Amino acid sequence: MKKIQKGNLLRAALVFSIAVLLVVVVVFLTTRNHPQPVQPEIETIPTVIPETEQETETETETEQPKTEEDLYPEPEYSFYVEDVYVVVPGLEREYNIAWVSDLHMISDHEPAEDVTSMALFELDSRYEKTFLSPDGWHADDLLPEVIKFINHANPDALILGGDIIDYCSRKQIDLLKENFAKLRLDPEDILYIRADHDCAIKHNGGAFSQTQAYEMQAEIDGYDPSRIYIDLDELRIIGVNLSYKNISDEDLQYTLDAYETDKPVIAVTHVPYYSTTDTSLAEASMKARNTLYYWGPVSDYVPNENTRKLFEKIYDESDDRQVVQVLAGHLHAPWDGMINYKTPEHIFSPAFSGAIGMVHVVPEKPDTSENDVVSDKEISRNDAKKKTSVKDPSKVGKSDDIFSRPDSSQKDSEDEKPEVSKNDPPKDPTSVSKNDPPKDPSSVSKNDVSGND
Repeated sequence: MKKIQKGNLLRAALVFSIAVLLVVVVVFLTTRNHPQPVQPEIETIPTVIPETEQETETETETEQPKTEEDLYPEPEYSFYVEDVYVVVPGLEREYNIAWVSDLHMISDHEPAEDVTSMALFELDSRYEKTFLSPDGWHADDLLPEVIKFINHANPDALILGGDIIDYCSRKQIDLLKENFAKLRLDPEDILYIRADHDCAIKHNGGAFSQTQAYEMQAEIDGYDPSRIYIDLDELRIIGVNLSYKNISDEDLQYTLDAYETDKPVIAVTHVPYYSTTDTSLAEASMKARNTLYYWGPVSDYVPNENTRKLFEKIYDESDDRQVVQVLAGHLHAPWDGMINYKTPEHIFSPAFSGAIGMVHVVPEKPDTSENDVVSDKEISRNDAKKKTSVKDPSKVGKSDDIFSRPDSSQKDSEDEKPEVSKNDPPKDPTSVSKNDPPKDPSSVSKNDVSGND
């Protein structure tokens, strides 16, 4: 019995061993035929900085400070520069003063609250025919170029000599503010004298009053009536606002106060002053505007008592006189001459013709080209009388008394006016200007007779 049990156990152990062996063999064969997947190596991908970022960092490291040429590049438009040299002995350095006047910008091309539909007919005509440069640029396109020119030239001062805009409107004022804000000059070195067009309201259809037009102009620079001069180190520039009409009591006092200085004075006006030395200004005015378009005893602008008080400063010929030069616009044509035997006057070409003035106040006479205007000496009375073609100077105002004028109640007779016929302009009035006009501005003003301005 024991032998039988022992035999059974042996058989069971053998069976179990065989089973285990079989399992081992199966597992081995299975593992051999189906190897375990190998875990792939994870590559380390290097961090690559994009080229744009690398370039930016490189540029930042090597970026150089911007030069003045970068900040204030030359304008794209090629302006005619009307150079005027004023000699003032004793100055320690040269002073450069830029002049811009008579741009007559028109920017309204659709009806607005302050520009009527009817007004647009006239404005469109003036925009396309009258105030257009010889090479086809409009004033609203020229204005940004004017700013670039001034910034690039970087003068000591800038005179805006009136009629920068053709009329006052919301869009016009906003455009001026936008562009003037880009000027690099300090505000105290900019003098904007207003003329008739800068504050004109004839196109606004009653949208605002004349007083409101003045308030709109004040948004630009304050339009302070007492702020009519610029003080440079050795020089004072004194202007007159609204010079198309006789000066008020208040403005006269401000102006006379401004003349309380020991510095030489450059007198600035939009409307020019009459010449007592010859008829060249009358001839130039008749050609350009078909009228006597300046202040004088017999002209479109006759001075009253207040204005004559101002003229006592302007026309002073004494040894201690203050005014060394008069600058003006309004004529829409260049002219250079003398208002009396001591004081020169220059009238600039209009900015809408592509011209900008540059006045160089120097201590001594420079070497200049034939086209440059140099105001450096007085005119001898005897020499002037030999050169003048005035038949009877007493009829048009003597140098000693320019302020005499005919009785306002009487109509001016022909023998009281300079010998220039409105219907018979002089044969060669362009000879009155010492410098060549910019790109033929006379052709620009052919459409701009007195009724257009």
